[in-house]
Amino acid sequence: MKNGKRIVSLLLVVLMCLGALVGCSGKSSKKGDGTLTIGVPQDVTIPDYDTNAFSVWLEEQSGVDIEWVFFASGTADYKQQLALMCSAGEELPDMLVGFHGLGHYMVNQYGEDGYFIDLADLIEKHAPNYKEAVSKLDKETQKYLKEKGTNTVDGKSIYSLPSLEMAYADNMQTLAYINQTWLDTLGLQKPTNITELMAVCDAFITRDPNGNGQKDEMAMLGDFTPWLINAFVEYDSANFSVTPDGKVWDPLMTDEWRQGMKFVRQMVEKGYYNELSFTYSASEKKNLISAIDGTMRVGMFTGHHESMINSATDTMEHYTALGALADETGKGGYTIINEIDAKWSAFITADCKNPEEAMKVLDIFYTDEAVSRQRHGEKDVDWEYKEGTNVQGGKSYVKPINMDVYFDRSQNQTLGNLCYIMTEWNYLIISEDSAEGREAEAARLQGEQWDVMQAAKEREIVGRMVYTTKEYETRELKAGEVSSYINSQQVLFAAGEADINNDSVWNEFKSTLKSLGREDLMKIAQDAYSRK
Repeated sequence: MKNGKRIVSLLLVVLMCLGALVGCSGKSSKKGDGTLTIGVPQDVTIPDYDTNAFSVWLEEQSGVDIEWVFFASGTADYKQQLALMCSAGEELPDMLVGFHGLGHYMVNQYGEDGYFIDLADLIEKHAPNYKEAVSKLDKETQKYLKEKGTNTVDGKSIYSLPSLEMAYADNMQTLAYINQTWLDTLGLQKPTNITELMAVCDAFITRDPNGNGQKDEMAMLGDFTPWLINAFVEYDSANFSVTPDGKVWDPLMTDEWRQGMKFVRQMVEKGYYNELSFTYSASEKKNLISAIDGTMRVGMFTGHHESMINSATDTMEHYTALGALADETGKGGYTIINEIDAKWSAFITADCKNPEEAMKVLDIFYTDEAVSRQRHGEKDVDWEYKEGTNVQGGKSYVKPINMDVYFDRSQNQTLGNLCYIMTEWNYLIISEDSAEGREAEAARLQGEQWDVMQAAKEREIVGRMVYTTKEYETRELKAGEVSSYINSQQVLFAAGEADINNDSVWNEFKSTLKSLGREDLMKIAQDAYSRK
């Protein structure tokens, strides 16, 4: 019997600081024959889910009439919305897709409480595409998917299908770029350490590199804080690090991390790291970086080059990838590469009257063509099939026609990455000598970022781990609040609203982290790593 008490009680602890529930289903969930409903966190930039090119293709492939049921777009909000729907006994959509943030513990709780059905037999009988996609992964990843995807309580139930990205080309926590045209104009080289960085930044804002006679240049715009700290200490914002002898350690508690944060503050005070980085929206930053009025004003920026530069400009050709920095002693220089980790994204609910048909629909998402359509848009309109070599040196088949479709959902060609197993074969675009314009520039920058990744120092983190049920519960309760506090405090330190140079402020920061459970999370990481 379904019972939402555990789900709701847990979420009240996790979400107690949230405001009112946001988001609501956009359609009635009353279904007719041959119709399945899919709940999805709504992307408000998509004009029409029903006429969307991917939606139309999915219906053609499945022979099913799909009705989309909209949930709130934010992770915390759709978690709360789903919990309250269950508590109120509301009918759930047949499937939920794209719910990447539910987390392992919550997924199993929904399954054990009877809201999500066990998919093990359905996968075996009705998911040939998914099984084939998994079979092409390396043995270690296959083992990890099986262990993490199986309920740790009964050891056999599977309540979700995953999203997994195995393409590494731009998988760094900080993608940083510098204006090569400005460097050439001023006779400078790309900085390799913090001293050189400061000299370049000073030249960018004082020597008029855009040549318009005005002091309107910004040296650095974007989220540079973790990148700068990594000039002082290895700082992975998503994971703890591990010493060669297997001891888990926390860079946030070190003097080196504080030294890095002091340097961040210094860069802001000098006007090098522009304060608009902390207040401007992504679209406002994109407009500045893209030089939509024809005047370049940004020397360095962070983010994906395809999403941060407007396609209507030729700005991309002026930038080049920027690698990690050393500190003044030659230490540091860490490039943080995101761990390949599965997200549990697709579910069939207990309210689904035809779970076999629902599984067949979900299985389509794991075909190569579906993965490419989710990422790159409509085949033969936004991309075409042409086998070649990608920037990683492997084989791929995606030749882009419309480079901007993924980052501009208003074109209504794709719903984004809902559930998938992405590999370099079905995800990365091919690199062609004949490519021109934006396609060539995007491939160049992606290749440069790949080179940065290959030069990264060897390191080990507590990343792709399988935890016990109790450990998953603790992580669910504490990890989000800890991460939120760290992110907000970094901004306060950088902007000077909290004084990183003040010992009492620094000690309060460490004390708050402890009270929120940072040490508990590190112990869990140590236990999981030791078991592995």
